[in-house]
Amino acid sequence: MRVAIVGAGMGGLALAVALQEAGIDYQIYERAPRPTEIGAGIHVAPNGVRLLTRLGLAGRLDEIGARPVAIESRRWQDGTVLGRTPLDAEFEQRYGRPYYVVHRIALHQELLRLVQPSRLHCDRTCVAVTDHGDGAEIRFADGTAVTADLVVGADGIRSVVRRAVLRDFPVYSGYVAFRGLVRAADAPFVFPEPRLVLWLGPERHVVSYPISADFINLVAVTPVSRWTHDAWSVPGDLDRLRHAYHGWDDSVRTLLGGLTAVTEWALYDQDPADSWGTGRVTLLGDAAHALLPFVAQGANMAFEDAVVLTACLRAAPENVPGALRRYEDLRRPRTARIQGEARANAVSFHLPDSPDQVARDSSGSGENVWRDRDRIFGYDAGAAIPSARSGTHA
Repeated sequence: MRVAIVGAGMGGLALAVALQEAGIDYQIYERAPRPTEIGAGIHVAPNGVRLLTRLGLAGRLDEIGARPVAIESRRWQDGTVLGRTPLDAEFEQRYGRPYYVVHRIALHQELLRLVQPSRLHCDRTCVAVTDHGDGAEIRFADGTAVTADLVVGADGIRSVVRRAVLRDFPVYSGYVAFRGLVRAADAPFVFPEPRLVLWLGPERHVVSYPISADFINLVAVTPVSRWTHDAWSVPGDLDRLRHAYHGWDDSVRTLLGGLTAVTEWALYDQDPADSWGTGRVTLLGDAAHALLPFVAQGANMAFEDAVVLTACLRAAPENVPGALRRYEDLRRPRTARIQGEARANAVSFHLPDSPDQVARDSSGSGENVWRDRDRIFGYDAGAAIPSARSGTHA
């Protein structure tokens, strides 16, 4: 079986490593001159950690990331703690793995290190994908083409592969995320110990957490009615950002004051699709189920996709269409539910001061972003197909 992966982001590389471990032939085609990641922080929750550990990153997350001691939600105006989830030994015992926050580039480099260099082809921009029934073809901007038994679109929310099999488009959420890094030395009292903090306020919220001993990742989500730029991210205006959080908790203001540069990202997602492809083409990660970043599960869902798809292919190597149907049947309900939770958080995180906000805060639902931690963190994608023990050592 020959698998062609379009996209060398986090999900595409995780799939490559999983296929490699399972002894399945693959090639990766990346549009950029060299594989890279953009952005700063990324959450790797226990459901993702257990998979990365099996894929060969055991011990590496401790070296490249940070382990926050707790997740806290706080009131926007004065920092009053609304809820706190300790990420302690009891948490790790319950879910089998710790919770990490990592710099995206560092994690991407670790996955890239596990991929055979000869299988990665850069500067190959996919412009079209065709399912021929007995295989699939990728056509590139340079006029060349390749065929494979299966094409997997791991090319993000602007997926060319998705456009080839589905007629839908990303939907702008009405929010932008300002993202930047603050030197920990410039905000020492904000994080006397590493923790993940959400400040919830009217129409906007702020998330902050350390990604190393030296840097704190900051994300400030703000309403913007229309996105008028061609690019999905642009350099942000620090003065405009700081003004948007006038009157917020002193800790928020300190963190904003420590920023020296910020990038403004438009936040898009897509409605869950009834199908992710055809008999020889499928999707993975954001290409399949783009998430608003309000459940911190985007990368973890891509890691789960990679492991489940690999197990399905290994279980039925002579029946690719059947393997893809099983993959979708296993993954679509879970990812659709989490997409729905992200959209719900876009409302609950941004309630104006009101009876609804008081009810949210007093009920403890502000404890963290997950309504059902056991269902999310306790899930083991490697055990989704008990009859097909893949090379991921599920």
